[in-house]
Amino acid sequence: MASETVFRAGAEGDLAQIEAIVAAAYSVYVERIGARPKPMDADYADALREGVVWVAEIDEQVAGFVILRSAPNLMLLENVAVSPAFQGRGLGRRFIAFAEERARAAGVPKTILYTHVKMTENVSLYRRHGFEVLEERTEHGLQRVYMEKAL
Repeated sequence: MASETVFRAGAEGDLAQIEAIVAAAYSVYVERIGARPKPMDADYADALREGVVWVAEIDEQVAGFVILRSAPNLMLLENVAVSPAFQGRGLGRRFIAFAEERARAAGVPKTILYTHVKMTENVSLYRRHGFEVLEERTEHGLQRVYMEKAL
């Protein structure tokens, strides 16, 4: 029997699982990019308090999360991370669709995001789902690629 995936607002009790997902999902990039990816140093307790974290729960376990920040003309898909134990099940795609649904509900015309240029898997994933590269630039010593998708 397939496990059901439940999307819900993140709660303070999810913090340890979210931090474990971040460590597992992003540590593979440290050597490749020569630095800790920005999400590894983010304040997830603060994001949970702000109410911008949404989690996917499978069998009562947080399998991944997305951080979404709404602005007047856009939805920032700030972070998507899936536990390695749950990768390959389409959760990344489902989080992108979830972000787009939230953006439409907020009445914004586009979703934007950025990722490190050397996180090529992420860039490919977003391109497959209709995001276009806007620009590449270096910020805080990190090479970022900015992408957007009109809704």
